[in-house]
Amino acid sequence: MATQIDHIVMTVDNLEAAIRDYAAAGFNVIPGGEHISGTSHNALITFDDGAYFEIFSFKARDEDHHWWLKSKRREGLVDFCLASADLAAEEQAIAERGIELLPLSNGGRNRLDGVPLKWKTIRVVNPGSLLPFAIEDVTERALRVPGGEASTHPAGFKGVAGLVIAVDDLGTIIPAFQAYLGEPGEAVTASIPGAGSAHRFEIGPHWIELAEPGGVESLRAIVETHGGGVAEVVLTGGPGGYLDETLTHNVPIRSA
Repeated sequence: MATQIDHIVMTVDNLEAAIRDYAAAGFNVIPGGEHISGTSHNALITFDDGAYFEIFSFKARDEDHHWWLKSKRREGLVDFCLASADLAAEEQAIAERGIELLPLSNGGRNRLDGVPLKWKTIRVVNPGSLLPFAIEDVTERALRVPGGEASTHPAGFKGVAGLVIAVDDLGTIIPAFQAYLGEPGEAVTASIPGAGSAHRFEIGPHWIELAEPGGVESLRAIVETHGGGVAEVVLTGGPGGYLDETLTHNVPIRSA
C-alpha cells in the first residue's frame, strides 16, 4: 500500500530560471543533479512531511521519455508519484485488481556532489489514465529527499496537504483509482469553490481529490485540452492563497 505522496512533477524549459523564480516565491530550492539518461536534470523543493516538488527540465531531446510531449506543450504540472515500502508487492496487488502495468523499471540520477541515487518505479500502461506512478528507493531515501534545513522555506511552507485532479466524469475515473490504490475513498465537497462533484482518497498524511470542473474554467480547460490531469497543489503553511504563476511556471499552488 502506498504510504504517502512522494513527489509532484512540474516541467520547465530552463531549470536555472525556474530555480530563481521558485526561490523568489519563497521556496528553498535544492539542485538535484542529472538523470542517468543524460537527457534531463532537476531541482527539488522538499517539505517537512517527506513530500517534494521535482522541477524537471530536459537537457537534450528525448522523445521516448514519458514527459517529453507534455513538456513541449507548456511548462507546468505533468505527473505525481506515490511512495511505496514494497514495490514488488504493490505491483502484484495492483495487477490483481485489474490495472495493467508496465514492467518494473530501474532509475537513478547523480547528485551534484557525485553521490549516485537509485530507485525502481512502476507505471500504468495507459498514459492517459490519470493514475500516478509509484517509487521505492534502492539507495537510502534521505539521500534522494533531503530534510532538515533543506525543508525550511523562507515563506513558511511546511508540507503538501494534497492535490486536485481535474476529471471529466467521476463515474469512470473513481473505479480506476480505487483499483490502483486499494482504497474506496469517499465523496467530498470540492476544495475548489465552484467545482462539481468530488471524491477524495487519503494517502498517509496527504489526500488526492478527483474533481469534475463544474463552473471552474481552469479545471474545464485541463479536461478539454488534456482529458484531465493534476490541476492544483495545496500546501500547508505559508502566507495563504494562490502563488504567482509567473514564478511557479504555470503551476497553480495554493497555501492554506
